[in-house]
Amino acid sequence: MESLLSGINRQRERRYIRARALIEDLIRILVEKYHVKKIVLIGSCLNKDRFRFHSDIDLCVKGLEGSLYFKALGELLISAGEFNVDLIPMEDATERMKGYIEKGEVLYNE
Repeated sequence: MESLLSGINRQRERRYIRARALIEDLIRILVEKYHVKKIVLIGSCLNKDRFRFHSDIDLCVKGLEGSLYFKALGELLISAGEFNVDLIPMEDATERMKGYIEKGEVLYNE
């Protein structure tokens, strides 16, 4: 049983590493193509111990033109492959979400 758990943990850790590496590509897309001003990572991708097999990549962005939201999200989802991506405009964030953003990891800030 211990061997099985160890194998599961290794797989989960490898998936976490792939997600973190992928984030660099997502940042590039958001900055170069959609000219966002700020990107903050929130959620389980912040912490390897909280990351699970169903975990996604939660990105909060500032400065994404509203009319480009679905185009940007679609491009991120295609680029993300096995991962789901949540794209949250900071301008539309609830007070609760703003709290998560404050505790998140700033990935890009113009």
